[in-house]
Amino acid sequence: MDDRIFGAKLGKPIPAWDLAHRLPVSGWVGPHIKEDGTTFRINSVYLDATDQSHMIRQWYAGGVLMAIFAVCIHAWLLVAMLLVSSDRLWPNDDILSISMVVVSMLGFGIFAIWFGKGEFFARNRYPIRFNRKTRKIYALIRPSRGESVHRNEDCIEEIEWSERTIFCIHRASQDGYHYWIRYYRVDINGNVEKAVTLGRDWEGIEGLEGLLGQWNYWCWYMNKGPVDLPKPGLFLAEQESMYESFLYCVYEMGFRASPSFRLLLLPVFLLLASHRVLSLWTCSSPRWPSEIITLCSIDPDDPFDEPTGLTPIGWHPTDLAVQKGKFPDLLAKDIEDWNGEPDAKKNALRWAEGKFAMSDTKQLASSGNQRRSK
Repeated sequence: MDDRIFGAKLGKPIPAWDLAHRLPVSGWVGPHIKEDGTTFRINSVYLDATDQSHMIRQWYAGGVLMAIFAVCIHAWLLVAMLLVSSDRLWPNDDILSISMVVVSMLGFGIFAIWFGKGEFFARNRYPIRFNRKTRKIYALIRPSRGESVHRNEDCIEEIEWSERTIFCIHRASQDGYHYWIRYYRVDINGNVEKAVTLGRDWEGIEGLEGLLGQWNYWCWYMNKGPVDLPKPGLFLAEQESMYESFLYCVYEMGFRASPSFRLLLLPVFLLLASHRVLSLWTCSSPRWPSEIITLCSIDPDDPFDEPTGLTPIGWHPTDLAVQKGKFPDLLAKDIEDWNGEPDAKKNALRWAEGKFAMSDTKQLASSGNQRRSK
């Protein structure tokens, strides 16, 4: 499931389900705060979270590589058909067959270029940067058609952290419901001009529960800072090793899969990991605009700058550190002033069933504003 396949329809109104599940920036949406595998870096000034497709990058890379392979096969077939047809004086059936091969080859080529430009010879990650100082989100995004980008700088979507900004939960159906957090920029007519997905994909009611806890985590950070904020359950690697890429492929197929299932699918994991590694080898680190680098400068002695020192980075080091008691296991922090449904799963069900009305979120946002103004 990827937001680039099931993307927002530009020029159309925001989907009704999304608008009915708008997220407030100054109130809470659930009883817990919980960060679950979206964070690269955190400090007193900014927090870098992942984009939605980072976890499943290997599937896109594999699709692009298969499309390139298909183009090569079609090119070989086209040459063979041209040689045969020239000897046969170009009968109509041969011309029709050649045309079909050319169209198919062009289709695979367009697919490879369209999706490959964001996965190969691009960036090894597309972080979503929450800046507390400027109260803005800087989302490093893949450039859209017609967007010009400075040679040494990447394309950035600047998002204001305020109640005027439209953040929603989006739901898509594929083998069950998937959820993710979307930002919508609209024109004067209320039609979508730009949509950016913040954080990872969440599956099912358990995933929706995690999404609400994740949103609370970002709200706490932006409104209160890193003090008393739980450590992320995992710091994602900014520079992946081959083993880390392999683990992405293993965990993407199931965080709680049995050892026998993983052993059975080991060849699949290795193939997917090769796609991810090939993609990352061609890519470089993000190139933030100079003004954003200035706005995101931090104190060298910032006590909240993580990951540093002995803090584990990546799936396997974190798992080992948790087992040895050197890093906290992923735990939810209760919100003391939460006045809604106390059970996190039931609260997620209310959101899924549309029983968490917009009036509730507005009330929460209003109470959040009142608390902050005191």
